[in-house]
Amino acid sequence: MKLPHNELDDPAFISLVGAFVTAYAKSTSATQIYLIHIDNWFGERWLGFAGKFRGIAGIRQRRGQLGINERTRSLATPPFRPSRVQAYAGYSRSADGTMQEYSVSPLHWEKNGGRIHTLLRDGLYSWYSGNTAHNTTGCLMVYELNPGGQDAWYLNFSTDTAGKWDVTSCRNTQLSECHAISSQHYNAIVG
Repeated sequence: MKLPHNELDDPAFISLVGAFVTAYAKSTSATQIYLIHIDNWFGERWLGFAGKFRGIAGIRQRRGQLGINERTRSLATPPFRPSRVQAYAGYSRSADGTMQEYSVSPLHWEKNGGRIHTLLRDGLYSWYSGNTAHNTTGCLMVYELNPGGQDAWYLNFSTDTAGKWDVTSCRNTQLSECHAISSQHYNAIVG
């Protein structure tokens, strides 16, 4: 899978995030994979953030209810403003397991960023930060929805002085698993 990116993105970060998305895609039965490139870093508070009610009260779901609409038990679209979304990409998994890219309709289209009740269909959704050529931090947020349930997690990355990116913190997943994916990615590059 090719992640959308631009000249403001560090290719090493995009490559590592691609390794995480690929690993997650292989571990799930999701047939639809959505990639959403956000303009800049966003914090872990976005995980489970569903929007604001009347512009003042933030609506956030707790662990076990992350971004989930209680009426339908389905995850809702995080309310990123459309101006923050740099690009979308979609992949569909065929019966033989190969991925085919296809055109995706925007998930984030309302000016106020508030789509509190917009539900996501089954699939793997990955939001990742841009502007990593200038920032020393980046992030990846993933929502997975399937007939058996849903899950959501967040990874925060930072780069060292040599330009190597790694996961520095995470929510709703194990840091040791993240480091294993990072190590496997870097070993594949070197080897």
